[in-house]
Amino acid sequence: MEWAEDFNEKYNSKVRKEYRKSSFSINFARLKYRRKNYKKVLLLLQQSEFQELFINVFAKIVMLKIFYETVKWDVLFSHIQNLKNFIYRQKGLGYHSDNYLNFLRYAGKLTKKTVLSKVDIKYLVKSIQEKGKLAKRDWLIEQ
Repeated sequence: MEWAEDFNEKYNSKVRKEYRKSSFSINFARLKYRRKNYKKVLLLLQQSEFQELFINVFAKIVMLKIFYETVKWDVLFSHIQNLKNFIYRQKGLGYHSDNYLNFLRYAGKLTKKTVLSKVDIKYLVKSIQEKGKLAKRDWLIEQ
């Protein structure tokens, strides 16, 4: 992790100027997310503007994962709905929109895991494993 942080800082100047800030922010946020420094991640992602559509969606998904992992249900539900609306409006996502929308459906279902029986949870995990188009499958199963 330290090597990756050093690399990001050392070679950031090599990135084209128009992408430099967002590139640094997204890479640094990914590293901080792995270290569970969620406050720093949210600050980085909320202060950055990502021009590239897929990086923008990735950033929003990282935020969703943080809201879930920190049990911020109100923010999570709102974020899921906003992200669904964002994805529906984006024509440039192509077939990836199905992957992301399926992820959002399952992320919403995960919020109910405290009231689900063990059988229901096993069924949910099996459904996640067998779903064809699905982003962040491993994270969903881990939760």
